[in-house]
Amino acid sequence: MIPKALSGMPHAAAARIDRTGFFYTLMPCPLSATIHTAALANNLAVARKHAPKSRIWAVVKANAYGHGLARAFPGLRATNGFGRFDLEEAAKLRELGWAGPILLLEGFFQPTDIDVIDRYSLTTAVHCDEQLRMLEMARLSKPINIQLKMNSGMNRLGYTLERYRAAWERACAVQGVGQITLMTHFRMPTASAASLINWRCSSAARKASRARAACRTRRRCCGIRRRILTGCGPASSSTAHRRRA
Repeated sequence: MIPKALSGMPHAAAARIDRTGFFYTLMPCPLSATIHTAALANNLAVARKHAPKSRIWAVVKANAYGHGLARAFPGLRATNGFGRFDLEEAAKLRELGWAGPILLLEGFFQPTDIDVIDRYSLTTAVHCDEQLRMLEMARLSKPINIQLKMNSGMNRLGYTLERYRAAWERACAVQGVGQITLMTHFRMPTASAASLINWRCSSAARKASRARAACRTRRRCCGIRRRILTGCGPASSSTAHRRRA
């Protein structure tokens, strides 16, 4: 039935209320959306103009929000890297010809995922001990670069500051781990939040620097540097401490 209050609406004939009283509308005609890849390229160029000293990564979620990864890819070729949630779509990017870095933002969930990461040379987030355990057990053809996530206030995934050094040292000891990047996520897009993150990450960097000698025993130089990466959302950010193989 159609509510009396809605009887004058243009698409009133498509309005319905189910048995539970929930109101919904049936779309009377198909809809289409036109996506201009040139506009995607322009958006990326504008972001780069405002952050000329930054490396900018494109986070493409959910098959480019339904528009198709293959369709969106040409407009984002100038990015420094891609962020993905889905392992299959990350592999598809390689098949489309992308040779640059690809980051799995949530990491992996089972040992067989690591085989795909190894095959397609992906970078993965690591946010829990279980993922470190799987990396310790993995047999890899080459070291995997990881981004070790710190929980700096979002309280979703990642190690707290108090546990971060132990996680970093454990990751440093994994034979299959290559470059390590400190990754975090702002909980507020404010200057005070940025100051808090910088303070916490500086503390983590000092602790990591004191642990570099342990890594040198693995015949690697643990040079650490720091940088800020700002994502496409106003509250997204990460600070990196990298170890070079």
